[in-house]
Amino acid sequence: PKRLTDADLDLDTAARQALRNGVELALTVREFDLLAYLMSHPRRAFTREHLLEKVWGWSFGDQSTVTVHVRRLREKVEDDPARPRRLVTVWGVGYRWEPTA
Repeated sequence: PKRLTDADLDLDTAARQALRNGVELALTVREFDLLAYLMSHPRRAFTREHLLEKVWGWSFGDQSTVTVHVRRLREKVEDDPARPRRLVTVWGVGYRWEPTA
């Protein structure tokens, strides 16, 4: 899909632009790719290993890379990054996008 929307968050994958409340988010390439991947598979839990492969294109690597990107992304898309409601941790698995709209 070219456009992904969730409440105040709007992703234009063709233009590679992310807006929150109409304000453009300063996302790195990987942050954008991770957000687009998760938003396009809502309510589905993914392991760090799976995300590393699908978003980074790595068949092996340091899974803490995913953790760091998730933390940075939460700071940009969550009202309270310490208590995420969208980009949630699935304990023992990895991460899931939980739509708010």
